[in-house]
Amino acid sequence: MKVLGYDPFQVEAFTALGGEYVTEDELYARSDIISLHLPLFPNTKYIINEKSISKMKDGVMIINTSRGPLLNT
Repeated sequence: MKVLGYDPFQVEAFTALGGEYVTEDELYARSDIISLHLPLFPNTKYIINEKSISKMKDGVMIINTSRGPLLNT
């Protein structure tokens, strides 16, 4: 499994364990599963929306381990 990550505050431990940081758009385009692990702030509210979903592969699975309003359902 290839683990991709997007985070404006990158930490060396992620890449040391084999993770690869990519842009947000690249994460959407390359991922089969997207797991959200982020706080709810004004800039993260509805981070998953019609526009971001249009950039994702067909059949992508989204797992929201955080706050509900990260997804605009």
